[in-house]
Amino acid sequence: MNISMASVTLLKESSDGTEYFVFSPSTLLDIYHNVILSCTETDIHRLKGIFLKTTKPSYGGFFYNELKDESGDQCIALKTPAIYHHQLHNNQLIELYGFKTSKLNKRGNFDNTFNIVEMITSSDHTRLMKESEKLKILSEKSQMGIKDMDGLIRSKIFRNQPVIIRVIVGRTGTIEEDIRKAIGFLPPLYNIDYRKTTLDSPPQIITALVELDKKGADIICISRGGGNLEIFNDNELCRKIVSLNAIIGSAIGHASDENLFDLVADKKFPTPTAFGNYLKLMHEKAIAEIENNKNELNKNSANTHQGEIKELKESILGLQTKNFVANNLLHENSATLKNYETKLKLTTRNNKILFITTIILSILLALLNCT
Repeated sequence: MNISMASVTLLKESSDGTEYFVFSPSTLLDIYHNVILSCTETDIHRLKGIFLKTTKPSYGGFFYNELKDESGDQCIALKTPAIYHHQLHNNQLIELYGFKTSKLNKRGNFDNTFNIVEMITSSDHTRLMKESEKLKILSEKSQMGIKDMDGLIRSKIFRNQPVIIRVIVGRTGTIEEDIRKAIGFLPPLYNIDYRKTTLDSPPQIITALVELDKKGADIICISRGGGNLEIFNDNELCRKIVSLNAIIGSAIGHASDENLFDLVADKKFPTPTAFGNYLKLMHEKAIAEIENNKNELNKNSANTHQGEIKELKESILGLQTKNFVANNLLHENSATLKNYETKLKLTTRNNKILFITTIILSILLALLNCT
């Protein structure tokens, strides 16, 4: 034990020869402080509690946070290395190894501080929680299914209806221009607009998504030219994406990048330029299909008409044949009728002659009887 002799006065009382040490207040407190430290600083303890994050700056590479009981309000100061401080979240349940130190303050009280040596569950617990949330989000997306972006574009163009497309881009950069160049001449049925926001902030991205979805966007595509895409692993952002009505496209990075947002999006594009090329190609395919359908319809219509004309000609020919037969029959019947008429006239004349002859014979017979 080191005691500053400048703060100690040695007195001797003459009556019994007893020696007394006379201490100053600071010297006496230092003695007690050293006794406490000798019993505690060498002991490593395992501690568990609620992490209360400070807003104060670091001091000497450490942050002075607090650790609170899970079931009470008792707290202890927590001397936290910067590497752990930035990993932990306020009100997070953590478990750690460390040792307690006590420091005498100016009022003669001891300030107890727990010094972190090693985190036990902070990083693992956080990682497991995030993985669990990620699986829940992917399960929700699986149950809802993937929305058909190709089918929606084709259907809208076939019905001559506008496709409402909204693209979320950063406040800086050339992403908007890259997409425009890829599309080229803007098809009249593409209603495309760009919404600028801060792509490093999940809350601002969520705000933009909700706003565009409520305004009736058919397709919402988030576009960004690569970089640090860790922000798109945010669980809250991806959970919100799953709940939207619009079809969601992802064009936030290069082909080798993949994150949770890519997994819950309805269609992924490796780059913003690829998204623009896709829109152009889909329009060209839809128009070509419409033209092909028109040609097929005209061809089928012409074939149908030709068949109908052929059937009509055959019908007319049949009627003409029937008419010819009927005319021949009518002619034959007419000749027969005339023959009957001639015979009838001849018979009538003969009957008249016979009648007159009969009368004459009767008269002659009567005259003969008189003579």
